[in-house]
Amino acid sequence: MLLERALMNLVSNSLEYSPENSTLYIDVDSIDVDSKDNYLNICITDCGCGFSQEALNHAKERFYMADQSRSSKLHYGMGLYIVDIIIKQHKGKLLLDNSTETKGAKVTIKLPL
Repeated sequence: MLLERALMNLVSNSLEYSPENSTLYIDVDSIDVDSKDNYLNICITDCGCGFSQEALNHAKERFYMADQSRSSKLHYGMGLYIVDIIIKQHKGKLLLDNSTETKGAKVTIKLPL
């Protein structure tokens, strides 16, 4: 249930920051590092403006908002902070980056299997 909430938050963010009618890429695969370490990777890549360097450094902090104009009753700067907590509760990692292909945001959830 919480993982579903985390995924929905990430998809919602990607759609909100992407141009209308653009493509959202969701890739799911398993990575076998060795016989002990197997991971499920869920990667969401959008065609938006991507993360600034400041956002890459602070986006998972409580109340951080890269775009202050979004400060409203609907946006509190808690989304990625909560997603990060949920992923950590599942012993996973939330990775933020920019896509070299789309120039948009690339968010990866890495969960142990």
